[in-house]
Amino acid sequence: MQQSNYPSNGRDYEVRVFSDYATSPNVRKRPSDYPINDDNSPIKVVKFNAVGGSTVMYTAHYPRLHPSDLRVRTLDGVADDWPIDYATMEPFFAKNDRMTGVSGGSRRGGTLCGADDGALFPVRRASRAAVRRDAHALKGDGTAMAELRIIELSKAFGAAPILRALSLSVEPRQLVAILGAAGSGKTPVLEGGEWRKLLESIPTETVRVLRDRALIATLTYSFARIGAALKMKDLRPRESAWTIRLHEKGGKQHGMPRHHTLAEMLHAYIAAASIAEDRKGWVFHTSREHTTTALSDKPMIQSVASRMIRRRAVAAGINTPIGNHSFRATGITVYLSNGSALEHAQEMAAHESPRTTKLYDRTKERLTQDEVVRIRP
Repeated sequence: MQQSNYPSNGRDYEVRVFSDYATSPNVRKRPSDYPINDDNSPIKVVKFNAVGGSTVMYTAHYPRLHPSDLRVRTLDGVADDWPIDYATMEPFFAKNDRMTGVSGGSRRGGTLCGADDGALFPVRRASRAAVRRDAHALKGDGTAMAELRIIELSKAFGAAPILRALSLSVEPRQLVAILGAAGSGKTPVLEGGEWRKLLESIPTETVRVLRDRALIATLTYSFARIGAALKMKDLRPRESAWTIRLHEKGGKQHGMPRHHTLAEMLHAYIAAASIAEDRKGWVFHTSREHTTTALSDKPMIQSVASRMIRRRAVAAGINTPIGNHSFRATGITVYLSNGSALEHAQEMAAHESPRTTKLYDRTKERLTQDEVVRIRP
């Protein structure tokens, strides 16, 4: 199967899990599937081929005992009846379901014996959030249950801490955003050596890989935002050099002279793509399929660029979780670390204020041995 055909590559992926990519062979109905009769079972079949085990699906079933299970001597003449009846146990079943967070149908649906309407979290058809629970769900004491609870969560990228013992509760219908302070280093940045390693690791056999290399070089050498880079349509001459024309925020246009290394990579890609004469078309095109060597006439989009960058980074042995915006920060940091002026970086990045440009500068994070030896009487 081609990776380009994966449902996750399309905007309709949430719908396709209920048709040709359903977990049930009774719904998929592919030639290789065979039907399984689960009409009379409260537990439906989940059967498909996948790689990853519990990383693909983690699920559990919480079927309750039936009233008949407690009266097997009376009904079937075997073993013994329970000393308590189902009505006595039902409130404890319901409390356990609420505490565990069980999803299910109602009593009318017949899937759970004695399940009260609204007592269970609804079965979700298409997930649009990592954690969501019904606003009317109740704790065992009848109070509203938090939709999400985090207790002392810590996270770090390498040695850099991002979250330190974060605890919070999000109530139903409440929106909460966690933001780092401006300039706190939320965007991962590559060292100069890592950046070169990434570019040098990209092969040059096909137009697709030449495009990837040219895009990464454009983002870094021109300090371009990913949106501006993907909207590029022309490269115009300016005296003896060529200028990249970037469409920035607010409809502004910004011209950036091309670095000689960027010029070489752009020319190699443009020649292979045969788009040199197309002054009105997009510079960076998407590929028709994940493994193809040809490009389509459609522009590349940010999500595709992000997946490409992560794929190229992993192939180069770079573990830093970089993204589209990493190269803007990398370019500015490398430029300033080489002794260049902040006001020039500001103009090249099309920032209104040098304070904004300084937020991208990570040179302040690098304390080297050469600096330490300057401490002397």
